[in-house]
Amino acid sequence: MATVTHGTLPVAGVDAARACACWAIINGASLEEAARPALADLLREDPGSACAFMSVRSADGVVRSFGRGRDGGMLQDVSFRLNHRALRRALAGEDAFAAGGMHDGEALGPEAFAAADLCDGGRVVFSVRRPIGAAGYGARECAALNASLRALARAIECVTVRERYVRAPAAAPDGDSYHGLCCRSPAMRELCATIEKIKDTDFSVCIAGESGSGKELVARALHAAGRRAEKPFVAESCGSVVESLVESELFGHAKGAFTGAHEAKDGLFVRADGGTLFLDEIGDMSPVMQAKVLRAIQEGEARPVGSDHARKFDVRIIASSLHDLEQMVAEGGFRSDLYWRLNVIGLKVPPLRERKEDLPELVRETLGRLGGEGVRVRPLSESALRAMAEYHWPGNVRQLASVLRRVMVACEGREVGKKEFQAQVAREGASQWRGDGLVRDESGISLRIPARGSFKAQVAECEKAILLNALREHRWNKSRVTRALKIPRQSLYNKLAEHGLAEREGPDA
Repeated sequence: MATVTHGTLPVAGVDAARACACWAIINGASLEEAARPALADLLREDPGSACAFMSVRSADGVVRSFGRGRDGGMLQDVSFRLNHRALRRALAGEDAFAAGGMHDGEALGPEAFAAADLCDGGRVVFSVRRPIGAAGYGARECAALNASLRALARAIECVTVRERYVRAPAAAPDGDSYHGLCCRSPAMRELCATIEKIKDTDFSVCIAGESGSGKELVARALHAAGRRAEKPFVAESCGSVVESLVESELFGHAKGAFTGAHEAKDGLFVRADGGTLFLDEIGDMSPVMQAKVLRAIQEGEARPVGSDHARKFDVRIIASSLHDLEQMVAEGGFRSDLYWRLNVIGLKVPPLRERKEDLPELVRETLGRLGGEGVRVRPLSESALRAMAEYHWPGNVRQLASVLRRVMVACEGREVGKKEFQAQVAREGASQWRGDGLVRDESGISLRIPARGSFKAQVAECEKAILLNALREHRWNKSRVTRALKIPRQSLYNKLAEHGLAEREGPDA
């Protein structure tokens, strides 16, 4: 299931008008649609310009050009209006320059060109042209134009990649499994078909999905299906590494770089060289590290902590997040340029409630693993299977595995019946996956609290249930909880202390 970001949101690091243009470009159904906001933004860049042009060369050498006038209308017969000699310079590799000239015997006004390579092997060229007789562009103006249009280039990159790889027809995979993924359901077959189309590319991929839905499994399937399958797959949860050690973990460190660095260590980027680096919960990364990761991805190298020499690497980046990264970008919590660099192709893992056709195979696989671990596996009755199919599984595949394990351990009969399954779900399902008394499904949230004699006491129970739900959902990461609940950090600490939730609960929390 391929997705793209959408909206007209202000973007950190980019002015609001350019942010709106970028979102509109990314949402374009085609390059033709994306050209309209891109050219409008070019005209905004230079109020003295009379028209703007955009030419995109695909990886196979096909060039498509678009133009827009100051009156807002798209230009017809664009090929007859282009400065072809200057365009050839830009397509050949020159990034920023000024030009004038003639076309078919007619004089052309001064024009500034800015160009950038695209990750699929193509190239995009932007230009703005002033009226004949107007002052020409200087070198500094051209360089500034090139720098300011990088965000537009990344947005156009997303459109060209989608056109070539995501929207092109593709056959669903044969059978009911695909590199470890169950894909009997239409939603999963669509997802696996998209993976099949992009498996041998090097584009960065951003995977979205609910907690427990299997985002890392999708990342591993993408790695296993592609040309990097024989190289390392390295995974790291950005929320599980202490902030002070994130840079060392990602980029490595030299011997003696800090206290405890008794020997040099390769970072994850270098350890994944030739293969795939999976950055889980990328939304938990600090702004400082976001900048360093962006630079490393752009340059293809990173300098270990305490070293003067950078290390080269060749990796495919796959990122995932439980958070809405687009909303984080809008709120200034995530860099827009890193987001566009990572989200060249977006994949969304459907929740288990939207792929019930996969449930029987998921159950068989899980029971097989449990049997291999020495757990006594008993058959599930028809009534138990029906109850499982009717359940909404708020914790997704991870909850399914947990419930099946507990059911098998607790069952004393010859088979697992509906009552045994429902007893386990009632005992642990809602409390473990969404907070005590709090159940969430696609229609909303239901809260069950003990009856109390006073209004204040009942409100306190509601607060505690919501806090416990958020803590468990975000693995007791308080920074993530403050963002999710949109409350100040100190207020969160005060509430946790008030409700006796300051310390993390046991392993089942």
